[in-house]
Amino acid sequence: MLKRKALGQLKHTIVIAEEPIREHFEYIIRTMIKLYTKEEGQLDDEIRVIAELLGIFTDSSLFVPIMIKILFEEEAASARTISNTLVC
Repeated sequence: MLKRKALGQLKHTIVIAEEPIREHFEYIIRTMIKLYTKEEGQLDDEIRVIAELLGIFTDSSLFVPIMIKILFEEEAASARTISNTLVC
């Protein structure tokens, strides 16, 4: 419940801040990824709306490089976990 309220406040903050939200974009995305993977579908609607708002108020030249960076980091972390499991 608390996480849902926090995501609701984040939606309002994004709408009010508009352009200045850019400097916090990467942190917001990383937080949403963590919530999405940990909550297993409970907050999908909230996360989807926040992603839409970020898409409205940020330029693709900002979010595409950040998303690629995050995806590569996630893939590298998965590869390390698999290789550590194989070594053990």
